[in-house]
Amino acid sequence: TSLEWLHRQTSLNGAQAGIDPDGRFRAVISAEDPGVANWLDTLGHRHGTILGRWNRASDSPLPTLTPVELSRLGEHLPPETRRLSPQERAVRLAARARGAQMRRRW
Repeated sequence: TSLEWLHRQTSLNGAQAGIDPDGRFRAVISAEDPGVANWLDTLGHRHGTILGRWNRASDSPLPTLTPVELSRLGEHLPPETRRLSPQERAVRLAARARGAQMRRRW
C-alpha cells in the first residue's frame, strides 16, 4: 500500500526533486517536516519500503541511507541544501494536490 500522496509529500518525481550542486539527490525521510525541500513524509510510520527509479540514467548509482537525529540534520546536509518555510511547504502541497486533481486518469 502506498502512503497518501495527494495531500502529503510521500514521493517526489523528477520535476519536484531538487539536485544538489554536487549532482547528488538527497532526501530527508521523516515523520516531522524538517524544512528541507526534498522531504519525504512517513505519516508517522516507523517501517516501510523505499522505491527509487532512474529514467534515462547514464548509470545506476547505489543509494545510501544514514540515520540521523532530526536535531543534528544540519550537520549532515550541505549548507546549500534548499530549505522551505512552513508557508512555502503549504504552497507546494497545494500545488501538488491541484496537479494531481488535474491529471488525466484514463
